[in-house]
Amino acid sequence: TFLVSKGISEAGYKMALSGLGGDEILGGYSHYRFLSLLRYIWAIQRLPNALESSVRGGLALLTGRRRDKVRRLLNCKPASPRDISLVQREVLSPATVYELTGVSLTSGNSMREAREEPPTDFLKLVLAECEFYLQSMLLPDADAFSMFHSLELRVPFVDVVVIQHAATLGARTGRVHKSDLVHALGDQHLHRLMTKKKRGFSVPMQNWM
Repeated sequence: TFLVSKGISEAGYKMALSGLGGDEILGGYSHYRFLSLLRYIWAIQRLPNALESSVRGGLALLTGRRRDKVRRLLNCKPASPRDISLVQREVLSPATVYELTGVSLTSGNSMREAREEPPTDFLKLVLAECEFYLQSMLLPDADAFSMFHSLELRVPFVDVVVIQHAATLGARTGRVHKSDLVHALGDQHLHRLMTKKKRGFSVPMQNWM
């Protein structure tokens, strides 16, 4: 965000649109696929210890490139979609966090305000991703890095109407596709863009290192 904001500012622009929030709210991250594994993981946890260990190892191998994340997920024995987000976003282990701060990440929700739980696993993961990642890291970082270059960054996905619509769809169907949002808006230009191959860019971090 810092480097892209620098490039946009040097090109003479004062404001930019960002897709921040889209992957969290619309389930764009690959670990949203782990939701389908939860019921199998819970079933595995009820097996005898020796058999559980063998099944966990086999399941991790079956997932190919993602097996490291799956192995971590299996080892943490997730009790809810919130645990998927914790495993995905953790920098320090829960034990280290407790040692440094006295805050337990596994013994309830003492730091969360009381609220009604979302009705589906998909929406529970959306809520956790918004709390752990979007609200705590992405938005503050994006604000600081863009303002360093005097660039005004707008985040249209982080909008009450968008989030409410996505939540309504998620409660009804169990998940949301980006195409659902395009159909809801009814904009022909967005429909044309949706049919094209996804475009992206990367920063050559490996080369620099």
